[in-house]
Amino acid sequence: MPSFQKFPIGSGRVNGYKSDKVNCPPDYISSPSQNVLVNESGKVESRLGYTKEFNIGVTGKSARPFYHSSYKIAFFALGTKVYYRNFTTLETFDTGITLTEGTVTRFDEILGDVYFSNTTDGIYRIMVSRVNGAVTTGDPTITLDASGAARLSAFGDTSGDIRIDGVDEAYASLDIATGILTLTGTASQGYADNAVAIFIDRYASLVDASKILFFKARMHLMGFPNTTNADAPKNSVITGQFIINNIQEIEKIVDFTFGTGGSTRITVSGGGEVTNILGVSDHIYFFTQGRVFATAASSILTAGTTIGFTIPDEKDNLHGCLNEDSATVMGNSSLTYITNDKRFMEIPIDTESGAALASPQEDYDVDIREILKDMDDTQENAFVYHYRGGRQTIYQIKVKGQYIWMIRDHNIIRPMGSGFVRGAWQPPQYIVPVSALFEDSNGVLYGTGSSNDAVYSFFTSFTDDQSGFEQIIATGEFNVGNAMVIEAQLQGEVNQPSKINMLCYVTNETSGRRSGSPKIIDGANYSYAEDNSVGAVMVGGGQGGETTLIAKWKRSFGVFPSQATRAQLIIKNDEEGGYMSVSAYQLDGTQSPNSFSKNL
Repeated sequence: MPSFQKFPIGSGRVNGYKSDKVNCPPDYISSPSQNVLVNESGKVESRLGYTKEFNIGVTGKSARPFYHSSYKIAFFALGTKVYYRNFTTLETFDTGITLTEGTVTRFDEILGDVYFSNTTDGIYRIMVSRVNGAVTTGDPTITLDASGAARLSAFGDTSGDIRIDGVDEAYASLDIATGILTLTGTASQGYADNAVAIFIDRYASLVDASKILFFKARMHLMGFPNTTNADAPKNSVITGQFIINNIQEIEKIVDFTFGTGGSTRITVSGGGEVTNILGVSDHIYFFTQGRVFATAASSILTAGTTIGFTIPDEKDNLHGCLNEDSATVMGNSSLTYITNDKRFMEIPIDTESGAALASPQEDYDVDIREILKDMDDTQENAFVYHYRGGRQTIYQIKVKGQYIWMIRDHNIIRPMGSGFVRGAWQPPQYIVPVSALFEDSNGVLYGTGSSNDAVYSFFTSFTDDQSGFEQIIATGEFNVGNAMVIEAQLQGEVNQPSKINMLCYVTNETSGRRSGSPKIIDGANYSYAEDNSVGAVMVGGGQGGETTLIAKWKRSFGVFPSQATRAQLIIKNDEEGGYMSVSAYQLDGTQSPNSFSKNL
């Protein structure tokens, strides 16, 4: 009779997440892990939570945001209103714009001006500037910065209403050289030096576009130029004129005189309606319901009777993009998109030109397909966003009726064959769904509520808006043949509010899947020192970041029942403000010469 053979079932460093439980490599965590993140050193730890920072001011309405990094302000379109938030003064102001209720508005920016559009209200332009010098009530003039004055002049806005801190001030003339606005009367109130000033233009006669993209100094619109084309197939992108001399010709950005200066209609053939457009370096990508196309800037005709003409080339004939928000560039090396057939795709791109280097990577989402196959058919709030500050790509999708975040983490380097590959999937994050995400100048990630006017900051707290959330770390469910599992060993970190429950589940053909009683790590039983702590992302220019003191823990325990064909460690924590990590684990056992099959 062969002798027992002692062996480690699984141990070591964690390199990512795999949704398929059985036969999972020992350096992965697996289902049902949630609300935890693997860091680049292989430690698995509780994700940080979110905090509601403020409400915009329109109760019950969800906002679409845009952060203007040049001026450190964020615009929010919600309900019938457009507001902006000054992230320097932490004040929120009404732009005075009125939109149609129920529309979805999206933004873009070029040369300091913000543009936005929806399929009902047409195109708006917001010239953003700053007051140059404090203003006192009763002053006859207001001075703007030179850039703002030049942009007003370029569009012929030499008189009108300048809006400062939510208040309109009428002006009759503009001195471009000095930026001085001569008011029709006098200033109705005082304004601080560097107060944000805006001027609004509306282009109601242009395309009612669902998305605006600026690419190579041209405006691209997903929409149609007038109502006569309302019944045409939605496979066109409308483009404005080229801007040749930068700000001196910025007004041409809204000139859609076809056949002049590059204004044209780009037809995207095959694959259904155009669902998204994305500019990457010198290439622009066109997504339809079932395919992906691209064209290089060098392929766009810049002279002659067919100026602006281009024919996009097909890059993916199997998968299209879900909607206007579901494609993004991941760093400089690839672009990614959510498809209509419940997949995440990646296309490698040249870091200089933005050209697709190969066909889409069909194995990009292989580790999470068990999750993706349960995506709902309706994905109205689905999007993908590349969080530059965290070097993570965030996918918000609806699975079995609930929105979750799937995160592709580019900080993780994992072995593959004889080399290494950067990037791995994190476990699902059950976190508040948002309409969209944006990032401020300090790298803080924000999101707008999906059903209200709240704005949240993410990874800035140890709770989800002062509520605890369940964190689960699960190893792979290892196929161990026929084994006697003897002992489990784990180590990691804990903070005082935490109470960690550790279980080792074993599966055999006699009793199914079972575990012994939970083994507890109670954070209240440990001592803490000031030099051992972890912190959340800081908000507000580096102020107000939370920290929590941590202590190291280590635990070994016997496994019962011990007869196993498969084994899995599961560690849970759901205490409010609780933090835990697991940096190493090991399951030890002996190989049995006998089968544990059930006798019939």
